[in-house]
Amino acid sequence: MPRLHTLEDVPEKVDGTTIKNSKGVLGLKNDFVTINENKVKLGGSISLTSRIKDFGAVGDGTTDDTAAVLSALSASSGRVLDGEGLTYKCNSMITPTSDYITVQNATFDFSGVTATGSANNAFIMFEGTAASATALSSDVNVGGNVLTVASTTGFTAESWHILESDAVFESGQSVTLGQYVLIKSVDSSTQVTLHNDVLYKFETSDNAQLVPITMKKNITFRNVNIIGANPSGTTTENIHTGLRFERCEEVTVENCKFNDIDYVACAIDRSVNVNVSNCNVRHATATGLSYGFAIVNGSYSVNITNSYGQDLRHFVTLGDNEGVNLFINVTNCHISACRDAAIDAHAAADFVNFSGNTLEGSTFDSGQQDGIIFQGLNCIMNDNLIVGIRRNAIFHQVLPNIAEADGGSASSVITGNQIINHGGSSSTEASIVVSNPQNVLGKVDGVTISNNVTKGVTNIGIYIQAVGASIKNVTINGNVICDSVTTSCWVRAYDSYAVDNVSISANVFNFTASGSEGVYLLGTSSTKVSNAVVSNNVITGTDTSDTGIRLLDTNFVVVVGNVIKDTTVPINPASAASNHSYSTNLSN
Repeated sequence: MPRLHTLEDVPEKVDGTTIKNSKGVLGLKNDFVTINENKVKLGGSISLTSRIKDFGAVGDGTTDDTAAVLSALSASSGRVLDGEGLTYKCNSMITPTSDYITVQNATFDFSGVTATGSANNAFIMFEGTAASATALSSDVNVGGNVLTVASTTGFTAESWHILESDAVFESGQSVTLGQYVLIKSVDSSTQVTLHNDVLYKFETSDNAQLVPITMKKNITFRNVNIIGANPSGTTTENIHTGLRFERCEEVTVENCKFNDIDYVACAIDRSVNVNVSNCNVRHATATGLSYGFAIVNGSYSVNITNSYGQDLRHFVTLGDNEGVNLFINVTNCHISACRDAAIDAHAAADFVNFSGNTLEGSTFDSGQQDGIIFQGLNCIMNDNLIVGIRRNAIFHQVLPNIAEADGGSASSVITGNQIINHGGSSSTEASIVVSNPQNVLGKVDGVTISNNVTKGVTNIGIYIQAVGASIKNVTINGNVICDSVTTSCWVRAYDSYAVDNVSISANVFNFTASGSEGVYLLGTSSTKVSNAVVSNNVITGTDTSDTGIRLLDTNFVVVVGNVIKDTTVPINPASAASNHSYSTNLSN
């Protein structure tokens, strides 16, 4: 309930639904005042609305309204700030000081901004602050929720802090360990209890510390358009970001449009509980830049849904090098004509869900276009429609080299996706790939690839490769791989790294290339594909020097109940090894 502090707060007009003064309009719902049985009752709700024009803006799309827009955004804490559908020309960037604000019904035209000076600046930027760090006094293990620190001075319950250390999460991209934690209680002068568990091991030897964060809170952009200039530069001195939320909490971006913003349309940096919905991002052409939504530096709980992206490099990118981005969901989005991966998640990502999206390829492909790339630890990629992708349609490339005991175990669930007209010129491209290409300390434990359908596959259908760490507990079930040119399902171990516990069952594999395979289990002389069951699959070749099921350097394999058609060699080796079993397979 607003209070009157000065003479200018005194209402100048009162009618049945509004009270208006020099600062704005207080809207009252119809049920705010009721009279019943000679009694007056107050109820309903109120909202305080200000207009951008009340702060001196013209809103004609030509006059420079930068100063007025900054004043409006900075002075409207606790209010709805309404642009009345007008266009506000802004020739400089804006960093408001307020939070608890809703900005709605406005177009902000920043096409006259020629340079930001820094990649971390933005047309409109909300930024919280970080306090001095406090060192941990003892290690905290995976799953712990009690922290012992040097001092709890400055810590408060129900406040977000960043738990971080110098430990390396991933070396190639120089990612250090970090996660947001929410304090449940301050138990003593040296101990706090958390709401959420610690996901990785933080050690005092790695300078583990707890950083209090003062968030900018409760920020909403609704029905807002942001227009950039889309210059062609690639340096940080010539790039532009639309909206930037850094150390912010409870952010909503809905029904917004971003056009011609060459670096990032909306940057989510070190922020918590961000919801983006029904947004449209289009046309950004700067080489090596051009992102729709960038989720970076240990952001936590971010949802992007029911949105559209077109003519970008990446619609969504996750990464940067300070902390791990956690619990990220990109769902029910339509992404068209990206020049690189439509969705691109770098190593600093864990517990991520990409589901229900439509990814549509482009005709100007340069050979580098992927559907979904995920380079972090644990992910779900379900029920996506992926059409016309030139390289890998779904690619889980595990890069973090944090030890398994410290939280570095990865898994994939890839189910119900439909992949159509996929593939390019490389023989190693595949519709679905799970790989760990560098020497990681963790391992991939748990891969489920089920009920996916591919049509028009240029090269490999499903490709599992243990390159830099072992992979175990792989389930490939119920997939339909239509017309893969080369191997339909390839499981491969490399020197020092095994693939163990594999089930390939009830799939339909159809492949067309001479010398290829329906199922190929490939180990090395020293490291095997072991403990595998290949059962109840329907495998069809072209009868041109191809093989239904090929086994090379494998241990303890059961091949049972498969139907193998139109192959030169149904099963190779055709005779049972001492630790292999073959039974009731049908072939022509």
